[in-house]
Amino acid sequence: MKFPNAIVFDFDGVILESTEIKTQAFVDIFSDETDHLDSIIRHHLENMGISRHEKFRYIYKNILKRELTQDHSEKLAQMFALSVWKNILDCPEVPGIIDFLKMHSKNCLFFIASGTPEEELKEVVKQRRLDNYFVGVYGSPRLKPEIIHDIVQKWNLKINEMLFIGDALTDLNAARECNISFVGRIAPTGNNFTNEDVITIDDFRELPSFLNSSAS
Repeated sequence: MKFPNAIVFDFDGVILESTEIKTQAFVDIFSDETDHLDSIIRHHLENMGISRHEKFRYIYKNILKRELTQDHSEKLAQMFALSVWKNILDCPEVPGIIDFLKMHSKNCLFFIASGTPEEELKEVVKQRRLDNYFVGVYGSPRLKPEIIHDIVQKWNLKINEMLFIGDALTDLNAARECNISFVGRIAPTGNNFTNEDVITIDDFRELPSFLNSSAS
């Protein structure tokens, strides 16, 4: 593909090296559920990119087999946010991402589509001084396919001139549902795309040469 007119980025594991911070937050808030903790963490890891509220509902219904009230779901979300906040402000960026954003944000529209709650996501992006690079920052409760469709409509984009970059199978599935090109980022914790026929990168130092070579 030629260099796209618009790129949609996932956030955790694509912009910031923050996936392990989110995993540790699940360990922290469910630390008392010792008999079920392995299953809880497995569900989280197998569903990266899904909102924490959806995961809470699944965990309570299918693993803990207990009722989850709205009040308790909100309490869990607050505990989760407190667990990740300081660490996510201090964690490193994915190698090469800042140079990539600086080099191409003037001639390519950049968006974020994440499973993180939107207001929290926008605040993290602002605190990390990344907001100037993105024309749109979007998060849950909307799902990524809905976000991508809205981006296409709002900015009058052509799907064959867009690229989605993510690190999870949920990202790949969103790209396929929206029929846009996809590049998978292989996180330090492992390759989520082993059984998928997709282009992957270790970090953003590789992406420009791939896009340039694809355009030739």
